[in-house]
Amino acid sequence: MLRRLFVSCLLIAPASAMNAQEPWQDWQTKWSGDAAIVVAPGAEGALVGDSEDILFAAKLRFDADRVLESGVEIGTRITVEAQKDHPGRAGFNASVPFSGGLQPTARRSQYSGFTAGAPVEDAGTRAEVETAFIFVKGGYGEARLGRDLGVASRFQEGAPSVFGHAKLDSASLDPTGSSLVRTDHDLTGPSAKVTVTSPRLLGVRGGVSFTPKSEARGLDRYVNNSRGLDGDISIENAVEVAVNVSRRLPKSGVRLRAGAAISRGDINAPPSLNRVYDQIETWSLGASAEFETITVGASVLGSNNGVNGSSGDYSAWSAGVTKEFAGVTVGAEYGVAEDELANIETESWSIGASKAFTERFSGAIGYQSHMLDRPRFQAPSILQNSETAQGIVVEITLSL
Repeated sequence: MLRRLFVSCLLIAPASAMNAQEPWQDWQTKWSGDAAIVVAPGAEGALVGDSEDILFAAKLRFDADRVLESGVEIGTRITVEAQKDHPGRAGFNASVPFSGGLQPTARRSQYSGFTAGAPVEDAGTRAEVETAFIFVKGGYGEARLGRDLGVASRFQEGAPSVFGHAKLDSASLDPTGSSLVRTDHDLTGPSAKVTVTSPRLLGVRGGVSFTPKSEARGLDRYVNNSRGLDGDISIENAVEVAVNVSRRLPKSGVRLRAGAAISRGDINAPPSLNRVYDQIETWSLGASAEFETITVGASVLGSNNGVNGSSGDYSAWSAGVTKEFAGVTVGAEYGVAEDELANIETESWSIGASKAFTERFSGAIGYQSHMLDRPRFQAPSILQNSETAQGIVVEITLSL
């Protein structure tokens, strides 16, 4: 049904355009983009190898849409992104070496992406098509088909941050490679999917996404990474259900936002691992309150990492607050994460300030600390050894 709707719209659009004197006069097109540089001079400690002094990200986006005579809007969006993150953290995956002794390779967590003892990937600058979808939008909601994030990630709410890329929770650029807190409920990354969302009624909007297979090598979410003991494993037939609420209280003017999501997918693994991996199940909750000059928020996520039993879960939560005054925004963040399968725990905090100098140019500076309990192999048991990565972080963003 949904496929027929998309095909019909794509056939109607060219036919209508051919009847016009100027075929593209009814289409609205727009190019946009941004670029960011993250500098961490003198940062100490790193999850893998050394800290990176300079990281960067760039995005170019193209939008085209048209409103038909029926009032239905159709269009497409294509986004190409490039980034250089910490070389040991491609796609938010992390191979964490044991702190000493032998280096046995552990199982890989399918949501968090963490594994212990596996060879470390030395990834350089990468570029990917992060979004490439067509959409149909009307009074009954919106439908998308193609490469895109699922509703669980799109409807996410949580802690504010003065940083855009180097934030504490779900960082896309991480100088020390030690920011392991992730409450962004992104199960399949930008893999091709079908998404249907309702219109926002009384501040409430719901949606569902279906992803046949997690084939995309997303810059911030790469599911099919083959590092670890098990080789290539993918998530198939993934379903995400999410709801988002956004309401402004009439008397106080406070803006309240909240998001909740659940997801489930099948783990496609070699037959020999059927007793290790099963369905992956993940849930998340997040909320924020925006006052006149203060914004507070928090989020929490839990996942079974696709592992049978209860000894391989990943859990994370974060909270933050920002305050605006005299054109400057100051803020603080705190987060905790634990991966039972990889035997990793982390506690992170960040403070900083940001300022928009113009409509297109902004900057942020702060101090971040990540305390990591990494696994230490000492036969016949695996213990933990605490290490800390910390330092000044500067982020500069330019909108095109």
